Amino acid sequence: MPKLVKVSSHWPSIRPPLIISCTISEDGTTVTLIADGQVTLRSSQPLSAANSKWSVRILEDADKSDWIRIGLLPKLSSDQLIEMEGKKSGYIASQTLGGWAARGDGKIFGEWQCPPFLFAKGATVKCEVDFSAKTLTLKCGNRSVVGTIPSIKIDEALYPAVSLYRAGQKVAFMET
Repeated sequence: MPKLVKVSSHWPSIRPPLIISCTISEDGTTVTLIADGQVTLRSSQPLSAANSKWSVRILEDADKSDWIRIGLLPKLSSDQLIEMEGKKSGYIASQTLGGWAARGDGKIFGEWQCPPFLFAKGATVKCEVDFSAKTLTLKCGNRSVVGTIPSIKIDEALYPAVSLYRAGQKVAFMET
């Protein structure tokens, strides 16, 4: 399983933004947010046609799973990653980062068409990208939705990602 890497973090109401810390497990698959603030992490390796599935387990939602986003990020250059550190809008599907995401309360973010999708503490959200059909399928228990992402390309580097906001939220990336 690829390791998680931090893409962006900040505390949005403080100027200049305060860098928010999180802990990442030694194996690089589990992250816990230490204090309230936005943190976005992505897989260290992109998806491919041969490796297009991943899962995220919500271990702790700090009573606010509506502040957890699960989705995809496009490839960001080293300069973009450096520029992002400490800036506002560091969520998946923000104008700054781009991408596509579902939030725990069912809201959908980014330029795609997807039905609402709910998840909460204890859930395992299984995700699969179909590059040729330009879709992202999200499954949780017996619920499943398929979203259409017209802008993705077969050869585009896309990364599984998660955004957290509340202190104590903890998620784990898992193999599917």
